[in-house]
This record gives sequence, structure tokens and C-alpha cells, in this order.
Amino acid sequence: MTDAPAAEALADAPTPFRLSQVSHVATAWRDVVFLVAVLLIPLLAYGGNLAFSPLAAALGAICLPVIPPERRRSVGLALLAALLAWALISTSWAYYQPELAHLEKSRNVQALTGLKLVLQLSLYGALVAAMVGVRRETAQQGLIILGVGLAILAAVVLIEFITSEKLYLTLKTALHQKARPDLAKRNVARAFYPIALLIWPVLLHLWRRDNRLRAMGVATAVMAFVGAILYRTDAAVLALAAGAVAGALSLRLGRVATLAAMGVTTVYFVLTPLILGGGGAVAGLAGAGGVAKASWAARIDIWRFTAHLI
Repeated sequence: MTDAPAAEALADAPTPFRLSQVSHVATAWRDVVFLVAVLLIPLLAYGGNLAFSPLAAALGAICLPVIPPERRRSVGLALLAALLAWALISTSWAYYQPELAHLEKSRNVQALTGLKLVLQLSLYGALVAAMVGVRRETAQQGLIILGVGLAILAAVVLIEFITSEKLYLTLKTALHQKARPDLAKRNVARAFYPIALLIWPVLLHLWRRDNRLRAMGVATAVMAFVGAILYRTDAAVLALAAGAVAGALSLRLGRVATLAAMGVTTVYFVLTPLILGGGGAVAGLAGAGGVAKASWAARIDIWRFTAHLI
């Protein structure tokens, strides 16, 4: 039999690092990463859209050790892995194929689309999986911070339209960078894409808080719609509208709407090559001049070419 006093003394003895301490550190780390992300999103949306990719990758890398155990094996990650496999297969019919002989330079490694897809799945997926473990209080505070940031961002972009991007051009000049008015308009307009992705879940959270936050969220959505229309960012306008419909259906029908959206998205990916390729109606728009913008015609021509390869 075990000596009772000895066993009690062993149990009470201090340990170098308890499991609860590890869990507390992991939770605090996830909270910090989440708050850093919500603070940077509005800033990058205005001044550096290209930074979103390395930001998500960097945050995902430092989140790898703190992914909650229950999220390390999930159906969602399995679906992402299946999507990755399909994406890697699709690179076989891509028009551009990197020349392996030129990969001796490190900067040429970025031409390996397959490698980038693998890294994106692991790092972006790690970030998403880790953020599920953020504490509820932190998530609520972070969504309010993000809501305020998006509201300020939408207002700034509207002011930029009125002043012909004067603030953006001034900042570029102050940083000793080339300031072209045409590129300034395009770059400022890109802010609507992150807004379109985030506004509806943020608005839902603000709507459930109080009247002042609710009014701010509604005002942000209105400014986003107006600004996207003024800047003629068609994809953002469509995304804002589609997001509003999808959000309303999800609130009304719950899981049924979510599964239906997944089904529609899957059918879209499967049928798009058939619609754009061959003698499909959409395929003839590029050559027939049946589109309103040259950029639309160029995209349809690219999609038609790729559909033919598929």
C-alpha cells in the first residue's frame, strides 16, 4: 500500500509547469493574435491589400502550437484537404507552368503554385482553427473594435472619393513612393473587398449589442454599398448583396441555408467549365462584345480558355 502522508506531500509539491498553465498561456496567445488581426484589418484594407496574405500566413504559423485539441481533427479540415487536392490537380491544365530549371533562385520559388497552395491551407487553416478557441469576451470586444474600424474605413473611402483620393496621394508622397491618380483610385477602391467579406457577421454582432452600435453597423453597410457603387467595384457590390441575402436566409432557415449554400457553391464549381467552355452562352460574350466593360470581356476570355483546357 502507498504511504498516505507521502502521497499527499507528492501531490502538494510544486511542479515546474502545470497543464493548466499551458492552457492559460495558449488561450491568452490566441486572444492576442485575434486582437492584432482585427486592429490591422482596417489599416491593411486601406493601405495595403497585398499584405493580407503574408499576415494570415504569419499569424497562422505562430498559432500552430495553440490550436485547440478538438479542432485538430475535424470535418472542416478534411474538406479543405480535399479542396487542396482538387486545386493541385487543376494546376496540371494551367496555361502557365513554372520552369523547374529556374528555381535555383529563392525568389523564383514563388512560381510554384502547388507549394503556395499547400502552405496556404496549412497556415490559413491553422489561423482559422486557432481563432475558434478565442475567449467569448475577447471575441465580443474584438468584433466591436472591428466594427468601429470598418465604419471609419468606409467613411474615409467616401471622403477619398469626394476629394479625388487626396489623402492617399499625400501619404504616398510622404513615403517617397510614386503617386499616380489612376492607381490611387483603384487602390482605395480595393478597401470594399474586405468590407464586403466582414460587414455582415460584424453587423449581426453589433445589432445584438445596443442601439448605438446597431446604428453604426447599419451606417457602415450603407456607406459600403454607396461607396462600392460610386467606385464601380462591381464584385464588391455583388458580394455585399449576396452576403445580405445569404445572411438573411441563414438567420431564417439556419443550418438548412448553410448546407444549401454549400451545395450551390459546389454545383457552381463543377458546372462553370461546361457553361464557359464549348458553345456555352456565356462563352460567346467576350467575342460578341456583349459585356459592359473591357475588364469583364478579358476575364471571360481567360475563363473560356481555361475551360477549354479543362
